[in-house]
Amino acid sequence: MTTAKRQRFLDKQKKKLENQKTAEERKREVDTVKEKFQELGVSTEIEGVGKFYKMMDDFVETGDGSQGTIPLSGLGREICYLLTNSKKHEVGAMLKYNKDLK
Repeated sequence: MTTAKRQRFLDKQKKKLENQKTAEERKREVDTVKEKFQELGVSTEIEGVGKFYKMMDDFVETGDGSQGTIPLSGLGREICYLLTNSKKHEVGAMLKYNKDLK
């Protein structure tokens, strides 16, 4: 028999797990981002893009979220990304212009 306090804790943990994405959901969202990058003609041979693809693959496997920016020297752009495991938010990335990177 669990105490009321313990039961509240267990209920909170259960709710927290229900809000987490499955590996399939993470893969589907990451594939969408990769397709958009391919449509824009961004090559994975660029150092920062290759690093970002590796981060996305790791995110699909582990579910560990992260966010930040990756500079793409020579292109004058940077990748701003959000990799989240919460069902409340979508995985996303954008190429942002940065005049200091030329």
